[in-house]
Amino acid sequence: MNYTKAENPICDYLELHIQDAVIDTNFIMEWNIPNSYYSNLQAGVCLVSISQSSVDMQPNVNANLKWLGSIQNGYNTRNNGLIMGHLIRNFDGGNETKYYLNQTSPIKILTPSRPQSVKLQLVEPNDTGINAKTTAAGAGFFILKFEYLDYKQVQQGINNSKYPMM
Repeated sequence: MNYTKAENPICDYLELHIQDAVIDTNFIMEWNIPNSYYSNLQAGVCLVSISQSSVDMQPNVNANLKWLGSIQNGYNTRNNGLIMGHLIRNFDGGNETKYYLNQTSPIKILTPSRPQSVKLQLVEPNDTGINAKTTAAGAGFFILKFEYLDYKQVQQGINNSKYPMM
């Protein structure tokens, strides 16, 4: 069953640049999104996924991108977000390693629509935060895709998938 809004299949995209983020001591990147960006006509829930990414960093480590917002369809045993995608290293021989998004089937996280801020974190496989701003440039971006859901179809799907009472 397709739960995306048939009458409005337009998605929202956020292009988030590392150099524009506020980065805390755990290397959590946060961007504030203006209210004027979003339309109030969209549904209250949506699926967010990483659409594109390119990052230049000095540490030559495996990097995963973690969503630190509300998650309604996933679980992390450490209770600290959910991995959205894996960034592939493409070492260019210089001082920095270039990372590109591994284009596989996207992980779609169910979250409330119109977030006022977005928090992401680059982490190693052991869940250690990675400092993406280790160079003066802090070069890199993430493009997030927000797909809005039709509330009535989601509710119908939930009702249709209930297990029978024994």
